[in-house]
Amino acid sequence: MKGPDIVVAVADGLVRQFVAYAGMGLMGTMAHYLALMALVEWGGLNSVAGSAIGYVGGALVNYMLNYNFTFRSTASHSVAMPKFMAVAAVGFCVNSLFMIAGTKWLDLHYLIVQMLATGVVLFWGFAANLLWTFKWKAHGHE
Repeated sequence: MKGPDIVVAVADGLVRQFVAYAGMGLMGTMAHYLALMALVEWGGLNSVAGSAIGYVGGALVNYMLNYNFTFRSTASHSVAMPKFMAVAAVGFCVNSLFMIAGTKWLDLHYLIVQMLATGVVLFWGFAANLLWTFKWKAHGHE
């Protein structure tokens, strides 16, 4: 393949991988949101704390699914997991800042703010995990 064919093939591969990442992320997002709602509605926690706890649970679910299915990594867990969790830690900070700004400063409903934060963190996590954690290359994976 040359020129435009390579660009199309790479773009197609990235779109497919993003769709897989988002699909796997639905499972982690469900774990996150279920924990968030349970902790806020039944546990009496504030939405920022509930979101933070739910985020950690969701990150663990996402790591296993993305390691095994989205990126089909062959890297050892001792290498891949700390990188994935570092990316998740940045996402955690972004998520928490959204929750604080949206619920405390803008007085928006916590689930609306959480949906916005989830969208931002989705794109951050995909790019960082693709390029760093699992070291995607145009010709394939590590």
